[in-house]
Amino acid sequence: ACHPRDLVTDLVAVLDNEGVDSVTAWGYSLGAQHVTDLASLAPSRVRSVVCGSGGLRGDEADEVEQVKHVTELLRGPGGLEQFWAIIGWVGEERVSLGLSHNDPEALACFNEARPRWRPDALPTSPALVYWGADEDVPAGTTDMLDALGIEHHEVPDADHVTAFEQTTEVLSFDEPF
Repeated sequence: ACHPRDLVTDLVAVLDNEGVDSVTAWGYSLGAQHVTDLASLAPSRVRSVVCGSGGLRGDEADEVEQVKHVTELLRGPGGLEQFWAIIGWVGEERVSLGLSHNDPEALACFNEARPRWRPDALPTSPALVYWGADEDVPAGTTDMLDALGIEHHEVPDADHVTAFEQTTEVLSFDEPF
Protein backbone atom coordinates (compact mmCIF):
# COMPACT_ATOMS: atom_id res chain seq x y z
CA ALA A 1 0.00 0.00 0.00
CA CYS A 2 1.36 3.40 0.94
CA HIS A 3 3.61 2.61 3.89
CA PRO A 4 7.02 4.33 3.51
CA ARG A 5 8.90 1.06 4.01
CA ASP A 6 6.98 -0.43 1.07
CA LEU A 7 7.89 2.56 -1.10
CA VAL A 8 11.55 2.25 -0.11
CA THR A 9 11.44 -1.47 -0.93
CA ASP A 10 10.12 -0.54 -4.37
CA LEU A 11 12.82 2.11 -4.88
CA VAL A 12 15.57 -0.35 -3.89
CA ALA A 13 14.08 -2.95 -6.26
CA VAL A 14 14.29 -0.45 -9.13
CA LEU A 15 17.94 0.30 -8.27
CA ASP A 16 18.67 -3.44 -8.12
CA ASN A 17 16.92 -4.06 -11.42
CA GLU A 18 18.95 -1.33 -13.08
CA GLY A 19 22.21 -2.52 -11.51
CA VAL A 20 22.73 0.76 -9.65
CA ASP A 21 24.59 0.55 -6.33
CA SER A 22 23.94 4.10 -5.07
CA VAL A 23 22.43 7.34 -6.29
CA THR A 24 22.01 11.00 -5.68
CA ALA A 25 18.32 10.94 -4.83
CA TRP A 26 16.32 14.03 -5.73
CA GLY A 27 12.74 14.48 -4.64
CA TYR A 28 10.32 17.38 -4.68
CA SER A 29 7.41 17.94 -2.30
CA LEU A 30 6.18 14.50 -1.25
CA GLY A 31 9.01 13.08 -3.36
CA ALA A 32 11.46 14.76 -0.96
CA GLN A 33 9.94 12.66 1.80
CA HIS A 34 10.44 9.55 -0.32
CA VAL A 35 14.15 10.23 -0.92
CA THR A 36 14.73 11.02 2.76
CA ASP A 37 12.94 7.78 3.63
CA LEU A 38 15.25 5.99 1.17
CA ALA A 39 18.32 7.65 2.71
CA SER A 40 17.17 6.84 6.25
CA LEU A 41 16.04 3.25 5.63
CA ALA A 42 18.62 2.20 2.97
CA PRO A 43 21.57 4.54 3.60
CA SER A 44 24.09 2.46 1.66
CA ARG A 45 22.08 3.10 -1.52
CA VAL A 46 22.20 6.91 -1.29
CA ARG A 47 25.34 9.02 -1.91
CA SER A 48 23.57 12.34 -1.43
CA VAL A 49 20.10 13.84 -1.40
CA VAL A 50 18.42 16.86 -2.91
CA CYS A 51 15.15 17.83 -1.22
CA GLY A 52 12.95 20.43 -2.85
CA SER A 53 10.06 21.99 -0.96
CA GLY A 54 9.29 19.04 1.21
CA GLY A 55 10.34 16.98 4.15
CA LEU A 56 11.10 19.93 6.43
CA ARG A 57 9.70 19.41 9.89
CA GLY A 58 9.48 21.58 12.94
CA ASP A 59 9.72 20.40 16.52
CA GLU A 60 7.95 17.20 17.55
CA ALA A 61 4.89 18.85 19.14
CA ASP A 62 4.33 20.99 16.03
CA GLU A 63 4.80 17.94 13.83
CA VAL A 64 2.17 15.93 15.72
CA GLU A 65 -0.32 18.77 15.31
CA GLN A 66 0.58 19.24 11.64
CA VAL A 67 0.10 15.52 10.90
CA LYS A 68 -3.26 15.53 12.70
CA HIS A 69 -4.41 18.68 10.88
CA VAL A 70 -3.40 17.49 7.40
CA THR A 71 -4.87 14.02 7.96
CA GLU A 72 -8.20 15.44 9.16
CA LEU A 73 -8.23 17.93 6.29
CA LEU A 74 -7.62 15.23 3.66
CA ARG A 75 -10.38 13.05 5.13
CA GLY A 76 -12.92 15.87 5.31
CA PRO A 77 -15.31 17.11 2.63
CA GLY A 78 -13.38 19.03 -0.02
CA GLY A 79 -10.18 18.34 1.88
CA LEU A 80 -8.01 17.62 -1.12
CA GLU A 81 -9.03 20.92 -2.74
CA GLN A 82 -8.25 22.73 0.53
CA PHE A 83 -4.88 20.96 0.75
CA TRP A 84 -4.01 22.06 -2.81
CA ALA A 85 -4.92 25.67 -1.95
CA ILE A 86 -2.65 25.61 1.12
CA ILE A 87 0.37 24.58 -0.94
CA GLY A 88 -0.44 26.95 -3.82
CA TRP A 89 -1.80 24.37 -6.29
CA VAL A 90 -4.53 26.65 -7.64
CA GLY A 91 -6.31 27.27 -10.91
CA GLU A 92 -9.02 25.17 -12.51
CA GLU A 93 -6.65 23.07 -14.67
CA ARG A 94 -4.22 22.33 -11.82
CA VAL A 95 -6.95 21.49 -9.31
CA SER A 96 -8.64 19.20 -11.84
CA LEU A 97 -5.34 17.43 -12.51
CA GLY A 98 -4.62 17.12 -8.78
CA LEU A 99 -8.05 15.68 -8.08
CA SER A 100 -7.90 13.18 -10.92
CA HIS A 101 -4.43 11.86 -10.01
CA ASN A 102 -4.64 11.60 -6.21
CA ASP A 103 -6.54 9.63 -3.61
CA PRO A 104 -7.14 11.70 -0.47
CA GLU A 105 -7.49 8.63 1.77
CA ALA A 106 -4.19 7.20 0.48
CA LEU A 107 -2.50 10.55 1.12
CA ALA A 108 -4.00 10.67 4.63
CA CYS A 109 -2.78 7.13 5.37
CA PHE A 110 0.69 7.93 4.08
CA ASN A 111 0.77 11.12 6.15
CA GLU A 112 -0.02 9.11 9.30
CA ALA A 113 2.44 6.29 8.57
CA ARG A 114 5.56 8.03 7.29
CA PRO A 115 8.64 8.38 9.44
CA ARG A 116 9.12 11.81 10.93
CA TRP A 117 12.17 13.18 9.15
CA ARG A 118 14.31 16.09 10.26
CA PRO A 119 17.52 17.13 8.55
CA ASP A 120 19.46 16.41 11.76
CA ALA A 121 18.38 12.76 11.52
CA LEU A 122 19.53 12.29 7.93
CA PRO A 123 22.35 9.72 7.82
CA THR A 124 23.55 10.75 4.36
CA SER A 125 25.73 13.67 3.38
CA PRO A 126 26.07 15.78 1.45
CA ALA A 127 22.54 17.10 1.24
CA LEU A 128 20.95 20.05 -0.48
CA VAL A 129 17.59 21.48 0.56
CA TYR A 130 15.62 24.20 -1.19
CA TRP A 131 12.17 25.76 -1.00
CA GLY A 132 10.19 28.70 -2.30
CA ALA A 133 10.75 31.96 -0.43
CA ASP A 134 6.98 32.32 -0.04
CA GLU A 135 6.54 28.91 1.64
CA ASP A 136 5.79 28.42 5.32
CA VAL A 137 9.07 26.87 6.51
CA PRO A 138 9.33 25.82 10.19
CA ALA A 139 11.05 28.36 12.45
CA GLY A 140 14.73 27.68 12.97
CA THR A 141 15.09 25.60 9.78
CA THR A 142 17.92 27.67 8.29
CA ASP A 143 19.80 27.76 11.61
CA MET A 144 19.48 23.98 11.95
CA LEU A 145 20.63 23.40 8.36
CA ASP A 146 23.57 25.77 8.86
CA ALA A 147 24.59 24.01 12.08
CA LEU A 148 24.49 20.66 10.26
CA GLY A 149 26.44 21.97 7.28
CA ILE A 150 23.55 21.24 4.92
CA GLU A 151 23.47 23.51 1.88
CA HIS A 152 20.13 25.27 1.46
CA HIS A 153 18.54 27.82 -0.84
CA GLU A 154 15.35 29.80 -1.15
CA VAL A 155 13.90 30.23 -4.63
CA PRO A 156 12.95 33.93 -4.83
CA ASP A 157 9.32 34.91 -5.42
CA ALA A 158 8.15 31.31 -5.37
CA ASP A 159 5.64 29.31 -3.37
CA HIS A 160 5.49 25.52 -3.07
CA VAL A 161 4.21 25.05 -6.61
CA THR A 162 6.11 27.75 -8.47
CA ALA A 163 9.44 26.76 -6.88
CA PHE A 164 9.13 23.52 -8.90
CA GLU A 165 8.71 25.51 -12.09
CA GLN A 166 11.84 27.63 -11.55
CA THR A 167 14.23 25.15 -13.17
CA THR A 168 16.84 27.71 -14.24
CA GLU A 169 17.09 29.07 -10.70
CA VAL A 170 17.19 25.61 -9.11
CA LEU A 171 19.80 24.30 -11.53
CA SER A 172 21.98 27.32 -10.76
CA PHE A 173 22.68 25.92 -7.29
CA ASP A 174 22.00 22.23 -7.92
CA GLU A 175 24.51 21.69 -10.72
CA PRO A 176 27.49 22.92 -8.64
CA PHE A 177 26.27 20.74 -5.74
